[in-house]
Amino acid sequence: MQNEQDAVKFEYTTEIERQRRENEIITNKLGSQQQPCIQETQMNEPSEDLLSAISQDHMYVLTRNGTFFNVSPSALETIGLKEEEVIGKNWREIEFHENLLPLFEKNLEKTFRTNRTCCGELTMPTAAGVRSYEYTLSPIRLKHDPDCVLVILRDVTETAETISDLQWNDEPGQRPVQSLNSIVLRLHVDGTIMFLNNFGLNFFGYAKHEILGKNVAILLPEKDRFGLVLSSLPDEVLKNPQSYKHVENENIRKDGSRAWVSWTNTALFDERGQIKEIVCIGNDITRVKELEERLTRSNEELEQRVIERTAELERTNRQLKLEIAGRRAIQKSLEDSEERFRLIAEKVDDVFWIVDPHDAKVLYVSPAYEKVWGRSREGLYTSRGDFPQNVHPDDRSRVFEATQELLLEGSFCCDYRIIRPDGTIRWIEDRSFPVRDSDKILKYVAGVARDITERRLAEIRLRESEELFRRTFDKAPIGAALVSMDLRVLRVNEALCKMTQYSEREFAKLGMCGVAHPGEVEPDLERIKQLERGVIESYSADKRYFRKDGKMIWVDSSVRLIRDYMGNPLYYLPMMTEITDRKIAEFQLSESEERFRLAAQFASDFVYEWNLKTDSVRTFGTGAPPLGYSDEEFENITQWISKIHPDDIDRVRDGVRNSIEAGTPYSEEYRVVHKDGSYRYWWGRGNALRDEEGTAYKWIGAASDVTDRKITELRLQRLNRALRMVNACNELLVRASSESSLLEGICDVIVNTGGYHMAWIGFALDIEGKEVRPVAWSGSESEHLQSVHVSWDPSRPDGQGPIAQAIRSGEYCVVTDIQSDPGTQCWNDLPFFQKCKSVACLPLFVHKKIIGILTIYSDREEAYDAEEISLLMSLSEDLSYGLTTLRLRAAHENMAKVLEQREKQYRLLTDNSLTGIFIFQNERLVYVNDRLASTYGYSREEVLGREPRQFLVEEDREWAMAQKNSLFQGAELEPAEIRVYDKAGNVRWVQVYVSSIEHNSEPAIMGNIVDITDRKKAEQNLQETLSRLEMVNQELEQFTYVSYHDLKEPLRNIITCLQMIEKHDRDRVSEDGKMLMIHAVEGAHRLVRLIDSLLDYTKIRSSEREDVVISSESSLTTAIENLDTVIRESGARITYTPLPDVKADPVLLTQVFQNLLSNAIKFQCEERSKIHVSALRQGSEYVFAVQDNGIGIDPQYFERIFVIFQRLFSADEYPGTGTGLAIVKKIVESHGGTVWVESELGKGSTFLFSLPAPRSA
Repeated sequence: MQNEQDAVKFEYTTEIERQRRENEIITNKLGSQQQPCIQETQMNEPSEDLLSAISQDHMYVLTRNGTFFNVSPSALETIGLKEEEVIGKNWREIEFHENLLPLFEKNLEKTFRTNRTCCGELTMPTAAGVRSYEYTLSPIRLKHDPDCVLVILRDVTETAETISDLQWNDEPGQRPVQSLNSIVLRLHVDGTIMFLNNFGLNFFGYAKHEILGKNVAILLPEKDRFGLVLSSLPDEVLKNPQSYKHVENENIRKDGSRAWVSWTNTALFDERGQIKEIVCIGNDITRVKELEERLTRSNEELEQRVIERTAELERTNRQLKLEIAGRRAIQKSLEDSEERFRLIAEKVDDVFWIVDPHDAKVLYVSPAYEKVWGRSREGLYTSRGDFPQNVHPDDRSRVFEATQELLLEGSFCCDYRIIRPDGTIRWIEDRSFPVRDSDKILKYVAGVARDITERRLAEIRLRESEELFRRTFDKAPIGAALVSMDLRVLRVNEALCKMTQYSEREFAKLGMCGVAHPGEVEPDLERIKQLERGVIESYSADKRYFRKDGKMIWVDSSVRLIRDYMGNPLYYLPMMTEITDRKIAEFQLSESEERFRLAAQFASDFVYEWNLKTDSVRTFGTGAPPLGYSDEEFENITQWISKIHPDDIDRVRDGVRNSIEAGTPYSEEYRVVHKDGSYRYWWGRGNALRDEEGTAYKWIGAASDVTDRKITELRLQRLNRALRMVNACNELLVRASSESSLLEGICDVIVNTGGYHMAWIGFALDIEGKEVRPVAWSGSESEHLQSVHVSWDPSRPDGQGPIAQAIRSGEYCVVTDIQSDPGTQCWNDLPFFQKCKSVACLPLFVHKKIIGILTIYSDREEAYDAEEISLLMSLSEDLSYGLTTLRLRAAHENMAKVLEQREKQYRLLTDNSLTGIFIFQNERLVYVNDRLASTYGYSREEVLGREPRQFLVEEDREWAMAQKNSLFQGAELEPAEIRVYDKAGNVRWVQVYVSSIEHNSEPAIMGNIVDITDRKKAEQNLQETLSRLEMVNQELEQFTYVSYHDLKEPLRNIITCLQMIEKHDRDRVSEDGKMLMIHAVEGAHRLVRLIDSLLDYTKIRSSEREDVVISSESSLTTAIENLDTVIRESGARITYTPLPDVKADPVLLTQVFQNLLSNAIKFQCEERSKIHVSALRQGSEYVFAVQDNGIGIDPQYFERIFVIFQRLFSADEYPGTGTGLAIVKKIVESHGGTVWVESELGKGSTFLFSLPAPRSA
């Protein structure tokens, strides 16, 4: 684990250092634009440029306690101290410039606390004037000290001015940033991307026209992987770039992949001091972030292991402590036990004793012995016979036997009496237990003797008391019983047996419940539970019992629960006295009173007497005074009439007057007002009393409250009307052909048949405002509904009513008083709405989704009872079903039309298909198209109904059946090539595509057949041709190798001979001869190189090579290293962007780069060569470009330059063999790619070639 951590830390530190150096080099290169001479020197020596960039930083490494662990030379120079004066010292001990103090005072502690990088800026005076610095504090971990901080100060005084002076509008001005291996992004103040260098384009995967002019937000995801919202980051940076000088955030590429970038943002100002644009320099820190996560996970794992190990040690330590504490506790327990025994033995009244069982010697007896026995303990210690003498003579034999048992077995248990010196007798309870050693051997016997005299006396008194209770119980004159807690009869006395004629044995069998009247059992059991819970102490009741002869008797029963001295229940004690005669007298009296009450009642709850002469009224009967009024409020007929409903007064007056005049009885129903304001229905009857002359002088009347009956009648009328309404609506549902006619008809039925004031149906629209739009309505003034706006949005005032509540909840909603309901206040002022008193809102569903509302208004208050609502709900459910049915019917009709149209299209396609199509089901062909039948010389009728195997070649039949079975089991099959017979018996090759389908509700196989007989023949011919070509190539290669050796050997001899002549006979050869020899040697060498190139060209073959995924950038750097001498001599400058991984041979790819680079260096113009290599993803391949500023190529020679031995210049002008580009072409094409050139004379050339990208790329 530790080795893995160190590796991660090393890799992390290396990556941080590389990023920091690249940032510094970018800054130096941007600044060098104003100093071209210096730039030339730096380009020749890039390593010196890097060292210079590193040396400019002021670096400090501090531990958590503030001690300096390391300091860079530039930092020491700035603070003016030597290394030994700083290393190992705390920063508080060193005198820094005051501008540096906040760096350590605030940011150091913040970095340790948050464990995150802290960045900022500060200024500090130096010998060169006031300089601006950027500082970065980053947490790092070292082996010796895991918590450290790396502090880096960087001079950035000239950076902003340098960036501001760059010329962005022309290509030469952009070259310094185009050559950088970092992202350079130029933004307008509104976030528009004005410039992105080539590195940035490649990094994000965009072309210029795809990114320029777009907002910078295109490069940012909505959130990073930690959940941080990045959508507002561009606006914050653009508004306040100084606060976001350095930013690290996650970016998104065109392909959707993400990468972490460290941005340095510099604001550029116009002449008015306003920000005109921002230049952002970014470096890919994705690897750093990955390493940070790995390092964090590694640290967490290590910390977890430390925690687990520490916990394990703590558990072990706790166990040891517990063992030690346990042993100490045992020792202490033994000591405490002995002390407690001594204290107990000496303080309690019980006698503790210990005896040696071997010789019956008393080893110990507690002081209580002297109190209980009244004798000294010393007599027991000195004489063993002292103890038996004190035992009562009647108990000595029994005690002697118990003592023998004690000596033999160590156990002793005996109650006996002793005689004290004063002659008194005491009862003793003596118990003992053996004490054995670790080997189970009896060591001694210990015992406890207790004085139980008082308990014995109490038991005697209890027995005497029980005997007295038994005699009293048995001879009591009233019935009594003892009943256990589980209600078993334990005992009954003679009086109870005589009262019920049952014996005690029969009571024990039947129980008290078996004798009692069934109606008395349940109440009695409830009272018994209350007794047991302590709710009551006893209860009395008049109860019925059955005698043995079947006669029922009444008893006055009183039951009490008897408890022991601890309060625990023992048994129930019921006591009963027969009261049958008294009960019979009470019943007779009650019947007499009832007959009197019925006779006095005038068949009504209320009787009154009206004096026709004085108009006074007297009320009597059970209902007087009526309606909640007092007697004073019914004293005269005027008060009486005032209680009648205004609409019924005239009718009642006329009826009474007609009855008096005609002398006929009066009967009428009318409404009267109750004192609480409600109206009640009365049924009034009466008749006039007349004197001897026949003049009516008194009216005797009665009234009955029939409100309940009247309400029931009205409710039944409404329910019958509602039921007729539901039936009529169901008839509409059956006959409905369209949705609109159904909804309009339903509304009409609800109003006309149901008798409701108004009804309408609206659909709930799930759009802005959530409107409920009326689609059908009926009733008084219902046409005004079109102008009323109703919403089901809870945030709107018109979305608070019952309609909105029913739609949102999916349940019906009823308001019985519209005018007082707060949800309907916004419509109460509408004239047509004021007549509505109650409303019921019923949701409508289609496929379990709410689509609208059925709203029914009534002109009655407190309308819609439960039964009426149930009928209305059934109506809404039926209407929902009807809407669903209509919509399904419409959908089915549309689907049928679509299916019919598709069936026609399918038939047209299959019948006119250029390939054969068949359907195979139940081992027979059930469908084939004309193309399939005619291709093999059949008609469709000749093929249908036959088995497919009849057409297959024998060798392919078994395979075809296996594939059929796999297909029916759910497998997906690849296209297959098989052989079939045509009608003439010829074998033909076909390619078959098959899949499982359902045909006529049964599984089937559908296939598509393409005849490939001609292609198979062509493949066979091609294979034969390739075999012949392979043989020819082998012969040519063998010839090339033989020619290579046969040609080079004479050339070597020629070169050797000419060199020997020049060496030994130089003086005898003329100057012309020497020149001829030089030309001859050079020609021979050129011919050798030509032969070598020819051999290299012939060796390039793709069939003998297995390509792997490699880094193309690694191959490029190898080629540059191979050409290091040529590059230095020519002064060429080679740059490249990050290159991708490709699938290729690393040696051959290096040769491609080497040939193209050397070609670019060779054909340079007077200006020093500038060569740039880049790559761009295009589909499934990468396109590489090698661009130079050389002499260029005439377009007419673009094809010729890739032909072997073809040269555009003589060897004297540009040396070479003419094989370099031909080799490049052959290598690229052997990898499956292509190569071409783009060039103009005098403007340089760009050689481009493509290579396949790895599948995972």
